[in-house]
Amino acid sequence: MITAIDGTAGVGKTALAVHWAHRIRDRFPDGQLHVNLRGYDLGPPLQPAQVLNQFLRAVGVPSDGLPTGLDEAVAMYRTLLSDKRMLVVLDNAVSADQVRPLIPVSPGSVVVITSRDRLDGLVAMDGAKRVVLDVLSPKEAIALLRQMLGDRVDEDLDAAAELAVTCAYLPLALRIAAAHLAVRTNRSIADHVAALRAGDPLAALQIEGDSQAAVTAGFDLSYTALKPDAQRLFRLLGLVPGPDASVDAAAALTGADDVDVLLERLAAAHLIEEHTPGRYTFHDLLRQYAWERTTEQDSLAEREAALDRLYEYYETTTRAAVELLYPYMLRIEGGTPKSFDDHGSALAWLDLERANLVAAVRQAEGKRSWLLADTVRSYLYFRGHIVDLFGVARHALTTAGDDPKARAAAHNSLATAYYSQNQYAEAVRHYSDSQTWSRSIGWLTGEAAMLNNLGAILEQQGDLDGANAKFVELLALLRSTGEHHHLLGPALIRVGNNLQCRGRLTEAESYYRQALEFSRAMGERHAEANALHFLGGVQYLMGELDEALKDDSEALRIYLSLGGRNDEARARTHLANVYRGYGRYDEAMKDARAALVLAVETGERRTETWVRSALAATHLAMDDKTEAAAEYERALAVARAIGARYEECEALIGLALSRGDRGDAEAALVIADQIGYRLLAHQAVEDGATRHDDRLLAAGDAELGEDP
Repeated sequence: MITAIDGTAGVGKTALAVHWAHRIRDRFPDGQLHVNLRGYDLGPPLQPAQVLNQFLRAVGVPSDGLPTGLDEAVAMYRTLLSDKRMLVVLDNAVSADQVRPLIPVSPGSVVVITSRDRLDGLVAMDGAKRVVLDVLSPKEAIALLRQMLGDRVDEDLDAAAELAVTCAYLPLALRIAAAHLAVRTNRSIADHVAALRAGDPLAALQIEGDSQAAVTAGFDLSYTALKPDAQRLFRLLGLVPGPDASVDAAAALTGADDVDVLLERLAAAHLIEEHTPGRYTFHDLLRQYAWERTTEQDSLAEREAALDRLYEYYETTTRAAVELLYPYMLRIEGGTPKSFDDHGSALAWLDLERANLVAAVRQAEGKRSWLLADTVRSYLYFRGHIVDLFGVARHALTTAGDDPKARAAAHNSLATAYYSQNQYAEAVRHYSDSQTWSRSIGWLTGEAAMLNNLGAILEQQGDLDGANAKFVELLALLRSTGEHHHLLGPALIRVGNNLQCRGRLTEAESYYRQALEFSRAMGERHAEANALHFLGGVQYLMGELDEALKDDSEALRIYLSLGGRNDEARARTHLANVYRGYGRYDEAMKDARAALVLAVETGERRTETWVRSALAATHLAMDDKTEAAAEYERALAVARAIGARYEECEALIGLALSRGDRGDAEAALVIADQIGYRLLAHQAVEDGATRHDDRLLAAGDAELGEDP
């Protein structure tokens, strides 16, 4: 069943839908889905694909299982809901086309849609029942005023009735008028009605069939009562592209520092709401009203200057935060002085501003857009906000034009998004494009970063020699400058990991220690944590559990301070292995399960393979071969899906141990011999069908050729 509620702005459509949904929630045992489609926001309405992404996550589809196309998403959504009883509330729809893909076909589900427009297409073609929501009755209007003003209504009931008439019984207009009275305790309702009619600000409310004018007139009453500086701030807030504005953002808009009092005045007048301390937002109609006022009263040059100040504030503050948190991550422009006292405050600011930053990228034009996208990339990547990363990266590429600097940055951002989801072909294409553009403008840092990234992908796909060639070229490029380049630490880690894959653990450890020393000398905390993480991993393989525990624990501590969720998952996986090596199985299981939650939430599938293998190994150590085999099967499936050959080989060896099937060990040996995974080859032969010990065998540290 489909019900479409329509009516004028401010008449209470959303309130009715939410209230009704709450009352009958027990009729839908499989749950409710609710989304604000933002059909009447200043920004673009939500697209069906975006909503389906949210809905599919809500019903349990993991990030890595989400379809990429709209048709596939619709099919999955309707299939999953086909036998369920669910309530779907689609609020603020702009058209039938926006909501049609979101309607489940299950007979047991109910859909409620609200819109300011008549959705006649849904009635004619989809069998929707239309409900037209009108203004309040006189009795209902008095009840609303009584709720807000208490005994003052009954003390002057006739005046209250006049106020309801003056406000045309429109709920939003009534609330605005009552709010003014609530803060003017010495003013009678009768005096307020007289003032309204004398100034005639709500005269439009009495125009039949034009309820929208009622809302505008109600807002006019609050707006015209403000002093000019408060009026200007209110108008400019209508330009904010995101959902809210901080005190600092408001100061940037106005170009003045003393906005705190003005914001408090606007909040007292119920023109804005302080939804969290120091952050202000609008009702969507008030946002539209503010935007209309600024377009009427402020010149184009004034509005552009205000937005330019806001975008500059977002970009420079974001840069200060990410340069503190992720100093070695590539950014095409730098040099902003750090303005955060510690990592925690920088991360907290980014978390609060994320939606605003993403919206600003989408609304800004030219350099303001692609530069902010480039700046915020590292935060979105490390915090696992991959949908946002794809959005800003794609928009940055469309706004880059022919600017080679912009194109280098935009291709890198998009490649990073694809890389995070293990879509290596697309990642390689965009990294290669970024490398080409970087080389064309002599941007050594960009070219070096792309070599690093391309090498990492080759390594993950099992091309150790190809990866090695990229890393050799990278180190030569960095050392050719004669300077200590900040990418040298990550490059040393890449070389070490290549050696580790080949089974040359002592040499790998040497490179990791060089990276650790360099990162600490440069004061780069994230690079330091990475070096500790890899160092702990190789120490575990060499049986040095005490050292591994120390370094992995320190890496986790730093990662937690920086907020990298996938980093945390990787660190906890290492710790799970170490605890298992000690025989501390409860601690191993606790860290592995926490890591799995993070890996699934962020969609980092390669990390998921590591975690599942760690879980499986712990089950095996506890002599639970059935559960161990199940986890190794899951790890193997993910590894094969993303082309992660090392992880595929590890999972096969684990399956051989769990199931006693020599065929699994032989399959692992084929991969290990083909690619050059010397340590895994030894494990496949020695451990594959006899015992479980994934630490280094005595012969596993053999020399395997020339150094990278």
